[in-house]
Amino acid sequence: PSRLENIFRTNIQSAYNSGRLQQQQKAIENSDEEMFYLYNATLDKRTRPSHKKLDGLCLPVSDPIWKKIYPPNGFRCRCSVSLISATQAKQLGVKIRSKAPSAAPDKGFEGQPTGDYEPDLKGYDGALLKQFKKEQSK
Repeated sequence: PSRLENIFRTNIQSAYNSGRLQQQQKAIENSDEEMFYLYNATLDKRTRPSHKKLDGLCLPVSDPIWKKIYPPNGFRCRCSVSLISATQAKQLGVKIRSKAPSAAPDKGFEGQPTGDYEPDLKGYDGALLKQFKKEQSK
């Protein structure tokens, strides 16, 4: 049961953050201001040090680090990213950094949650592979 819950919660966070990213990208396209991503870690006793280190990180949306660290950054990751303008950053007292810290997500969580997942089909047996391809073509 704990393994299933872990998989479920991780998949929910991936789907949630994928939707957030799509919304944010549309907002960026429609904005006249320079926009920034603000990393938000849930800070409690379960927060991993690598995620805590990123909390409050504010960089331009164009910074390549976001392609690497946009959450989720591991199993049961509860982090998120907010989209803010320079005006909002000033109002909130958020420091906009010019350089990202060295940071890496947990193994297997590199990259943004875009929903473009493609499974590695090499390990599928013939019948399962055939069924998968049939379902994908619908």
